[in-house]
Amino acid sequence: MEIRRIFIDSNAIIEAHRTRCWNVITGHHRIETVGKCVEECGTGEQDRDGYVKIDVEALRERIPIREVQIGEIIALELRLENLAGLDPGEKHLLAFAVTQQDAWWVCSPDNVCIR
Repeated sequence: MEIRRIFIDSNAIIEAHRTRCWNVITGHHRIETVGKCVEECGTGEQDRDGYVKIDVEALRERIPIREVQIGEIIALELRLENLAGLDPGEKHLLAFAVTQQDAWWVCSPDNVCIR
């Protein structure tokens, strides 16, 4: 099966920036995310030790940002059980991903997402 798209969450975006491999990854793969993950990348405890600042505007210019409809989130919640521990960004990412017909991967370290 050919992988056409890779959907990544805010954790993966932040880690790719921290390790300085973002440009390589986005230059060689078809990376996409959702608006909620971008929002998460632009917020957080900026005075926290190790905080990685993400240029959200540059992120929006570099990869496609998909918007998720409330109906897609509700459909995901009805389809899957026990989403209580799922981060909002991952929930939006999965809600969008399951509506897509072509081949894709999701990159998320969230345990609920992996199950």
